Amino acid sequence: MADYYIEPSKRIGGRANFIIYFSIRRGFTTFLEMDFLSLAVVIVYVLLSISLLVSLVRVIIGPSLPDRVVALDLISFVVISLIATYTISSGHPVYLDVAIVLALVAFLGTIAFARFVLIRAERHKKEETHV
Repeated sequence: MADYYIEPSKRIGGRANFIIYFSIRRGFTTFLEMDFLSLAVVIVYVLLSISLLVSLVRVIIGPSLPDRVVALDLISFVVISLIATYTISSGHPVYLDVAIVLALVAFLGTIAFARFVLIRAERHKKEETHV
């Protein structure tokens, strides 16, 4: 198993740096020096990837259509979060425009699905009353 610990390092360029020591079985030690923003970005990428996988499982085994659509909506917002995180880490604000457009399209898709479910429920109710 891998053990790790983080210790603060000297400040370089006005950012607090951390040295992360990974000790893997029997004293083999490697270290990776990164600033706090890079560490936070790595943690966010890992958490968003886990969220993406869990929502993908919900799309595959979702018991009903609304469950699958909500999971697809969650996937779109996780992708938006990944784009925003990449924008912050790379320093290129042009990718933020892509995230905004994707958010608008995802919102419109959610509204369209809600309208579809409403019309389907009204049609089903009308058919039950006529029978």
